[in-house]
Amino acid sequence: TSRNGNTIIECGYDYQGRRYMKKVTQNGTVASHERYLYRGYLQIAALDMLNSRNVLRTLLWDPLEPTATRPLALAQDASLYCYGVDFNKNVTEVFDAQGAVAATYDYSPYGQAASTGDLVQPVQ
Repeated sequence: TSRNGNTIIECGYDYQGRRYMKKVTQNGTVASHERYLYRGYLQIAALDMLNSRNVLRTLLWDPLEPTATRPLALAQDASLYCYGVDFNKNVTEVFDAQGAVAATYDYSPYGQAASTGDLVQPVQ
């Protein structure tokens, strides 16, 4: 809850520690309510609970990585994005369908992320 009480963010977690729900309430009105679907520990979709459970985004993961995986693509807002990663499997760029850079990420030695671009996406 924000200090002035105008914004409340609620999250729900399952027995495996995965966040399955996020609800944001502003001034007493639910502004967003998302549910998340998983394959193992990997989030594969987000559903909009305020809009007939429409799919907000889907994530595709590298099937050749059994434990420490890396994201391959994101389908969001009727657009397809591809991820660029470094050797530590940190996301460093996100490319749109035309190959243009939609967002970039740089990391400090302790994992602090700095980003450029206006793309809002769940994986860094």
